[in-house]
Amino acid sequence: MKVVLLAGRSASTPLIYNYLSKEISFEAVLIEDKVSSRQLLKRRIKKLGYGVVFGQLVFQTLFVKLLRKTSQKRINEILSQYELDTRPIPDEEITYIPSVNDESAIAKLIEIAPDIVVVNGTRIISKNVLETVPATFINMHVGITPGYRGVHGAYWALVNEDKSNAGVTIHYIDQGIDTGKVIAQDTINVTDEDNFVTYPYLQTAKGLRLMLCAIKSIIKGERPESDSKVAFSKLWSHPTIYQYLYNYLCKNVK
Repeated sequence: MKVVLLAGRSASTPLIYNYLSKEISFEAVLIEDKVSSRQLLKRRIKKLGYGVVFGQLVFQTLFVKLLRKTSQKRINEILSQYELDTRPIPDEEITYIPSVNDESAIAKLIEIAPDIVVVNGTRIISKNVLETVPATFINMHVGITPGYRGVHGAYWALVNEDKSNAGVTIHYIDQGIDTGKVIAQDTINVTDEDNFVTYPYLQTAKGLRLMLCAIKSIIKGERPESDSKVAFSKLWSHPTIYQYLYNYLCKNVK
């Protein structure tokens, strides 16, 4: 079967490529450009308002950068423990596209005619793209769906004192936001050394094994599915600086 990696320019994309390519041969790797910061801001302000977006920006531009610097030792420990390979994807393997929903992306998918499309960190994929080829689109989501859709699933689970649902989901992609049928889920073990920036590495490490198993099952002609660990559904956004400080000081969630 032909397998394509359709991904964004995120830190987890090389991890996924390097892990899966040990056993899976990718027919192509399609990498989309980032959404412009201006466009992202407009969307967020329209949806959440100026106050929330300001608080999110302060947290992301100041605190997240600081957390990354102070957590590098722990990140390296996770990378080593799970044998995660951070090397860049060879440039000759990559086809760059403006967006997953661009006509050039659709044309490339039609040309390749993949059987499986592994998605990571892209825009919401349009119905037009999903119906372009009769492929199975699957995604790794760093959260337990449908309860922790959106972003920072493990962080919000811990904030909610729901540690048993701090984890990762492999799911089929539909037209919603992380609403596709669940293939497999697993939880992470959080230590006192972990925080907002290390949770995703733990989730990705757990999710890679699940993703590989899912791909192998689909190649065999199976359609693996699993019941979700949660019954509720909620879409989460980035925390603001005020939320993060409150959750850190009052709930000890870093």
